[in-house]
Amino acid sequence: MSGTITTTAKSTNPQKQVLSVNSTKYLSTLRHLNNEDVKKAAYTLLEAFAEDSLAKMLVCHIQDPHERKMCELTLYEAYLRQHIAKGIVIGQGETEQGFETVSIWSHPDSEHEGLDSYNNLMESGYGKVWNMYGEEGRKKVFYGMLPLLHDSAERIISTDSRFKNKGLFTLVYVGSSKRAQGKLQ
Repeated sequence: MSGTITTTAKSTNPQKQVLSVNSTKYLSTLRHLNNEDVKKAAYTLLEAFAEDSLAKMLVCHIQDPHERKMCELTLYEAYLRQHIAKGIVIGQGETEQGFETVSIWSHPDSEHEGLDSYNNLMESGYGKVWNMYGEEGRKKVFYGMLPLLHDSAERIISTDSRFKNKGLFTLVYVGSSKRAQGKLQ
């Protein structure tokens, strides 16, 4: 990453120091995100996965670029709300536009608390995702990606002796802005 990190404002609390990277100011803190942060976090994930093959495959059937972007944002928003409600979502390096990094976690009780329950999914916005994606997109998201991710994680966690019957915190998704990835100057 080009540029240096310099402290531009001193604070007695080192977690709250304002830092500048290439003249972009942000707070060098980690914090649990809530529903008020969903839009900003979704834009961070949109940027982070702009070139990701799976993300592209989920919306490649949508011809209009604006509609494709809205579908992607809606899916990220639903995913974030789902995990804010029954998991853990952490933002790092908050800016006015988004976050440097967003990480989405499940905790040992997420499944028991209803992470994948119908109520949580509907409250999180997956009904809107269903409506926006059309038949082809529904197959990709609801019958392809989501079950595959869930079933793969379940198979590994329940059969591998390193993980079986242990309280696991699982990093489900992590995305970083291009600047945080060192791809922007």
